[in-house]
Amino acid sequence: MKTITYDNKVNIIYCTIILLALGGIILSGYIILTRHTIPECKAVTKTVNYTKEGRIDTMLMVSVVPFSWNKVNAILDGQVIQGGEKYTVSRLLTAEYVYENDHYYLQNKKIIRHPRDNVQGEEANRVMPGGSVKNSFMKIEKVNDSSYLFSDNNSPFFVCTKVR
Repeated sequence: MKTITYDNKVNIIYCTIILLALGGIILSGYIILTRHTIPECKAVTKTVNYTKEGRIDTMLMVSVVPFSWNKVNAILDGQVIQGGEKYTVSRLLTAEYVYENDHYYLQNKKIIRHPRDNVQGEEANRVMPGGSVKNSFMKIEKVNDSSYLFSDNNSPFFVCTKVR
């Protein structure tokens, strides 16, 4: 029968401590990286705004795609109708976000208008998501396993269906 020597006991204790520490680091990293992230999802929105230039109807397909640690892309495709004229919307909004008190604080970093985006007029661009507002607060609530409600302090923006 073998007996465990003092050196073997020390090695077993060190290995156990290392494995527990490694497990704790992996678990902490998983919790930090998956907690309070914006979900990848898609939605269709229709809004009507009344401005000094008249009625502006906006119909958009919104794709929310998080990337990196605290960054998100919003892909906007659709059309705007203003004064009887139809315009095409094709934009990519890039923002950084911070989660605080059940709200996501979004800071717009870049707006890329694709060549087919031909929205005219200051008012039409202003009512577009990310148009004239550099920073905004957004609340994202889980409705069910595949749907999320995006809203601000005043009203809901859209219900987004999870992609993955």
